[in-house]
Amino acid sequence: MNIQSVCVASLVVWLSPAAYGEIPTIDGLFTDWSDQSVVANDAQGDASGAFDITKVAATTNGTELYLHFDTGSELNIQSGDETEGTLRLVIDLPHARQLTIDFRAKTATLNTEPVQMLPWSRLGFVCLPTYASDRYELRLNLENLGLQEGDAIKLNFAGSDGLEQDVPVVFKKAQPRQSQATLTRNSTADIRIANLNTLHQGLSDAGRSASIKRLIAAAQADVFCFQEEWDEVKFREAVALAMPSEEQVNLHWFAGCGVVTSLPAEPLAMNHVPGAAVALTLPGPKYLVVVALHLKCCGFAGSEADRTRVHQAQRFVNEIRRLRNGEFGEHLREAAVVIIGDYNLVGSRKPLDTLKTAGLTDWVLPGMADDAAYTWRRTRQEDPFWPGRLDIVCYDPTRLKQTNGCIVDTSRMSEQTLWDLRLFSHDSWASDHLLIVADFQLAE
Repeated sequence: MNIQSVCVASLVVWLSPAAYGEIPTIDGLFTDWSDQSVVANDAQGDASGAFDITKVAATTNGTELYLHFDTGSELNIQSGDETEGTLRLVIDLPHARQLTIDFRAKTATLNTEPVQMLPWSRLGFVCLPTYASDRYELRLNLENLGLQEGDAIKLNFAGSDGLEQDVPVVFKKAQPRQSQATLTRNSTADIRIANLNTLHQGLSDAGRSASIKRLIAAAQADVFCFQEEWDEVKFREAVALAMPSEEQVNLHWFAGCGVVTSLPAEPLAMNHVPGAAVALTLPGPKYLVVVALHLKCCGFAGSEADRTRVHQAQRFVNEIRRLRNGEFGEHLREAAVVIIGDYNLVGSRKPLDTLKTAGLTDWVLPGMADDAAYTWRRTRQEDPFWPGRLDIVCYDPTRLKQTNGCIVDTSRMSEQTLWDLRLFSHDSWASDHLLIVADFQLAE
């Protein structure tokens, strides 16, 4: 922010709290943010660092605060080159307290004596998308900091850019919100695919395997995909104990990824791809190729890790072209394709855009509790990242129709839902990744 922008009054617009729009879903898509929610506009080109905010939208629901803001260019908000600077969200709370979210430092601090470092879980904090973008949306809940409906706060940004004035926000009465996400199948004819990164071979971990087995039973999937099952022998032994069906299962493992199904399955030897691929035979006969993938972790847009993910995605594209050319057999030329797993999309969006060139599209699944689309949250105190969307399903929309899908987080389920699914509230904590489930029908 520079001095000249102070004089441009027309660039700053303040709306009353009553003008706030409907409660958005935190999924990184932004289509449910209305113009009514805009609370501030700021001059373009006035930033001291890479983040250059020009528009901010806000709304509340009870003690939850929802924000939508731009960054001026495609950046990873949680990490990047040090020369880009940082962006901080500063919230003035009642009783002279101030909450600061430093996005690049990945910290939430309260200015008490002594200063408190707050875990993301205490704030119910989530910010999406996880990949680099020029817009972000976030949600945080201030109930655990003593706020109530009707309380007022002021918010601003600092670091790379800030607003001319603090934005006043009043927490309006909570409106009940019912998620439409469910594990109930729309049709018995659907093909259900479930995925779980089990975190360092969770299937065979004595302290976690029982929870994962319950999640598998609740999912009732036709195909299960796994990541981080690094030991093939242990994986095969664990699968034999974990699968609820008495039917013989077909299993394919490669490079820490596994596909398990009771359907007829043909392993596919794809070249230099980080994942396990199988061709499933469906009634007709028709064919469905399912790939459990695990892309390179870490980094930020433009980093070596990000470039590796892009190259890995291109390898999948090459293999799909080989599939269409009949190199995996004439019977698979027109097979439907699903690529599901841990995309580790913490850098650029290019891996998804690369898969799009092969005719695939990304399905943003909703969470069962409130439709929020995060699939990962930290299980270790030393891990600084807030919840993000790492586990993704891409599919061929010309050959498949999406029918139902969801992200399963038992810690946020009602007691009745847990009882119905024979789950415990702690089951999802068996991994830092959440189980995702996607149902498809073959296109006619």
